[in-house]
Amino acid sequence: MSARASVLFTLLFAFCANAWPQFRSIPEPAKRVHMSHVAGMVISADGTTVELAPGAQIRDQNNTIIVPTALPRDSLVKYTTDAEGKVFRVWILTPDEAERPDPNVSTPPEWQFGTPVERVFGR
Repeated sequence: MSARASVLFTLLFAFCANAWPQFRSIPEPAKRVHMSHVAGMVISADGTTVELAPGAQIRDQNNTIIVPTALPRDSLVKYTTDAEGKVFRVWILTPDEAERPDPNVSTPPEWQFGTPVERVFGR
């Protein structure tokens, strides 16, 4: 292989390696919460203290794995749990992902808004 081809191959590989972390596949059933690190392998998910599973992964907005202590306070995340109910995978949401509606949260019908009297007789 010539030196020129070797350099081009190296640049192509570096570009592809840099582009790969941009792809994220967050499972549909992942729950959306605000999460913070508490201590060790303990985190807070919407104010509830939960434990990280052995081998848990936390991915930042660039899809890079980070340690639990690097989790920014009150990060908007999606997460999945293992069979024991411990947090297993966490994805810190990008601004674009955070703007999208959460498919796991159903919006109540319009008739459920307001006081009981308003629901019966209108506003």
